Amino acid sequence: MGAGARLRGKQEVYMQTSNPSGSLIGRVIGVLGAIVVIGFTAFLGVFVFLALLGLAAVGAVVFAVRLWWLRRQLRQAAERAQARHQRQQSAAGGRVIEGEYRREEGRRQD
Repeated sequence: MGAGARLRGKQEVYMQTSNPSGSLIGRVIGVLGAIVVIGFTAFLGVFVFLALLGLAAVGAVVFAVRLWWLRRQLRQAAERAQARHQRQQSAAGGRVIEGEYRREEGRRQD
């Protein structure tokens, strides 16, 4: 069954996608239109790229400032802990000896 049988009397319309026998003026206008469209899309693409690049730069700056702030906070906390530890050692007047021990099962000295 062909397309004509399915339409049952309705007229079929075929569109040509290219016209090799078109006029020179039509071709020139088509080429100029294509150049304008391509140029506009290229300009728009560059604009969008620059906007995204700007957003990425702002994001990188925000990330760097946040990282600097966190490192600063950690450094200050470590300095405070070290100062507190030194104050506690000097207040106790003693000396801390660090070491390890191991408990052996079965050997009890009572």
